[in-house]
Amino acid sequence: MIFHPADLGMNQAGLAECIVRAVNSCHPLLHPLLYQSIILTGGSTLFPRFAERLEMELRPLVPDVYQVKIATQEDPILGVWRGGSLLASSPDFKAMCVTKS
Repeated sequence: MIFHPADLGMNQAGLAECIVRAVNSCHPLLHPLLYQSIILTGGSTLFPRFAERLEMELRPLVPDVYQVKIATQEDPILGVWRGGSLLASSPDFKAMCVTKS
């Protein structure tokens, strides 16, 4: 389901396609850096060989001139919280927020 939702009749992109779309939405000069900086986080990344599978799915979608590097975290469940905590404590956080006014 994570890699091929269409196999279950779901009309949405898999994880590898989502990563490529996200990278392609950024300035082209950032593409090499982004493909070398993929960080897996969250409980689903604890599945055996998750990183290897993602790289196998991603590699055919990424131009050969770019290197793909996928990093895993020691505690991917807590990593999500840590990332949110860092963002919330950032001086730019308030500018990213949307309010009713």
